[in-house]
Amino acid sequence: MVLPLLAAAAAVWWMRRPDDALVPRRPPPRADPEGTREALCAEQALPGAVLVCWLAPAELSDERQEFQARALLRRYDLPEGQAFRMRVELRPEPAATSVPETAVDLSGLWVADESGRALAPFALPREMDPLATLLSPCAEPLRVGCSLDLMLWGRAPGQSPKVEGVLLSAGAPGPAAVELSLAPRPVRSGDLAGPLARLDGIESRASTPESGKSAESGASRAPQQGSHDARY
Repeated sequence: MVLPLLAAAAAVWWMRRPDDALVPRRPPPRADPEGTREALCAEQALPGAVLVCWLAPAELSDERQEFQARALLRRYDLPEGQAFRMRVELRPEPAATSVPETAVDLSGLWVADESGRALAPFALPREMDPLATLLSPCAEPLRVGCSLDLMLWGRAPGQSPKVEGVLLSAGAPGPAAVELSLAPRPVRSGDLAGPLARLDGIESRASTPESGKSAESGASRAPQQGSHDARY
């Protein structure tokens, strides 16, 4: 008599359970940063600079990648897919004696393959949502000596992946498309991780000691100036 009642109660709970009832509340453990993962990489010479980028799943492990995708799908009205992270760096030529004025516009960037569009930047309502602001693309051009991390959403690229929509916005007579063909390369897992943004902008860091949050509110998505050490 007890078993049929328990079975009936379980059936009722299953039919009325919340959509996220079976979703873990805590993300899986992080992967070893000293391991190696495959990323899609590209490098393109520009006037006085070299444009370098890599593309990989947003999380280092398949378990965390799935957890993140399910969390974003629950929070936002997104099509089925997963998050990818792209780091773009504009490095000066090794022989350059001065910093060139070359800059690239990444605001229209997207990733395609033989089947069409695979990944594109998030398009989320940003009002009173710091996560949406962090995931949104940066409208400022990327200049020499800076790097930028972009979050993209969609499906994993297939055959012949490439980055489209990148424009050379300075250092040329007019806007010109930059072609970036992606190829798989092994990358240290730790180089695929790290913060997407910092709370203080470049200008405030130049005049203020590194002591935490500045007077600016929200996270800065401006391109960050940093080293030009090769990541692959």
